[in-house]
Amino acid sequence: DAHTREHIHESPRIMTVPLSILAALSIIGGYVGIPHVLGGGNQFEKFLEPVMGRSHAAPSEEIHMSAGHSATTELLLMVLSVALVLFSIYMAYYFYLKNTALAGRMQKSFSGIYRILYGKYFVDELYGAVIVRPLVSGSIFLWKIVDVILIDGLLNGLAYLVGDISKGFRHMQTGRLRSYVTVFALGVIIIMGIFIFR
Repeated sequence: DAHTREHIHESPRIMTVPLSILAALSIIGGYVGIPHVLGGGNQFEKFLEPVMGRSHAAPSEEIHMSAGHSATTELLLMVLSVALVLFSIYMAYYFYLKNTALAGRMQKSFSGIYRILYGKYFVDELYGAVIVRPLVSGSIFLWKIVDVILIDGLLNGLAYLVGDISKGFRHMQTGRLRSYVTVFALGVIIIMGIFIFR
């Protein structure tokens, strides 16, 4: 719509420069990894071999063709995948740029399939139901029960207990020297009485 088009803008240079570098490197990486059927070998693997060692899964060029890796099969799979990509690009162009009314009609005709594809096979919903919600529920339980009630309750309960006990002793500590001497004298008399009348 027009409102969306007004707010479309190019990404800032801080994003486009690294993406351009990565795109160039992926082109180079694709070039050095030319398939055997097109006359190339995996040059990138050969370049990394002194550092990474030879891959057990990657056969040498001689073994590659003699181990049942048919050049015809490899070429056929390459042609099919490129044809599928080109067909998909054309279909997207046709439905969403050239003939938008047809896209709407197709959406209504195949509403079930459209809903599944539009919902991305509902993988996010399944992930949310199976993994995220149980983790959130478990985390809330750990927070409210284990952390708040058990851990905080134990620590705060001990603090309140010490506070309550200290309130009882607070009456004994008046800050008057006469009271302290009296309590000290009573303690000495009690201890002496215990030793005498034993």
